[in-house]
Amino acid sequence: MLIICDFDGTATEIEPLEFLAWKFAPESMKLYDDLVHNDSGNLYSLMAAGLAESNVGPEVLIKTLVEGVALRAGFREFCERIQEADGHRLFIVSAGFEQLIQPLMMAGGVSGVEVISNEIRVDASGTIVAHYRPLPICDECGTTCKRADIRRLQREGERVVLIGDGLSDRCAAIHQADTVYATGILCGFLDQAGVAYHPFETFNEVLAHLSVASASA
Repeated sequence: MLIICDFDGTATEIEPLEFLAWKFAPESMKLYDDLVHNDSGNLYSLMAAGLAESNVGPEVLIKTLVEGVALRAGFREFCERIQEADGHRLFIVSAGFEQLIQPLMMAGGVSGVEVISNEIRVDASGTIVAHYRPLPICDECGTTCKRADIRRLQREGERVVLIGDGLSDRCAAIHQADTVYATGILCGFLDQAGVAYHPFETFNEVLAHLSVASASA
């Protein structure tokens, strides 16, 4: 079983990049609500650009992030149990940035899980610059969504479980996953699309349901 878990807003209680943008670059967030139903890449680009313009150093960003954003309840235990289980493969696939993801995972005691995401780098002038992975345009949604990563990772005949919360998870949840665990605005998107999913608030719920489903499969 291939388990694809989003990070921002899924593995965390709140959206890390949004938290930082509101704190250090509130002007960049005025367009946020207008873009919420557009391609998620626009949202991440908007917030990353705002942080770059704020001239806040990466050390301050990481310290503020770790102090202000917590992992969702049960996430560490979920990762540990899945890593111990035979036949289960877990990947964090995020439209966010590894340099923000890894410190939060480390602070929460999560290790050994491969992260597939974009990157934030600091150029020669000290400016934060977002670097996005090159992905093909999806033939379903017309954006660079997570379906390409899932198709690359999926083994022949392997069932796909997707755990997500928002825009970047929508297309894969509708068109690629066999089982979906959803929270946040992803629930509304799936309701509108008529796609079945399991709502959750903690990873204890996901683990309990996944264990039962696996045992009966």
